[in-house]
Amino acid sequence: MELVARLVRDFPDGWALSTSSSALRWVLALCPADARVCPWVRGSRRVRAHRPLNAWEPLIVWGGREVVEPVDDVLTLAIASRPRSHPDALVGMKPPKFVAWLWRLWGARPGDELADLYPGSRAVSHAWRKLSQLEREYSGDGSRAAS
Repeated sequence: MELVARLVRDFPDGWALSTSSSALRWVLALCPADARVCPWVRGSRRVRAHRPLNAWEPLIVWGGREVVEPVDDVLTLAIASRPRSHPDALVGMKPPKFVAWLWRLWGARPGDELADLYPGSRAVSHAWRKLSQLEREYSGDGSRAAS
């Protein structure tokens, strides 16, 4: 409850919160009415289980700019497991394509800041900086929205 209140209070330009499908109903009830649920379909994992496995993760998104180019509110990006090649790989680590999707959902632009409240592997912050740098180089002046 306090986390959502902090996001609303401290990040008036926009915020995003990854959660689990089982917690979605409670977390969403705490969010502003115009918050959007954007599913990331991760696909199946190879594990032994006695219950259905979650193959998706809800991302709650609020705020941001009007998007310049169309972007789907669902990301289908299958990952079998966390990347073993990443030296700081953690459970729940987001891949760079997830961050690029979030960038587009927000209508982000080069120079926009991201406050990663739970940096873990720092993969999200690293990907965000790279996107900002690439978009700045691509647009020449940083004025074009991310695509």
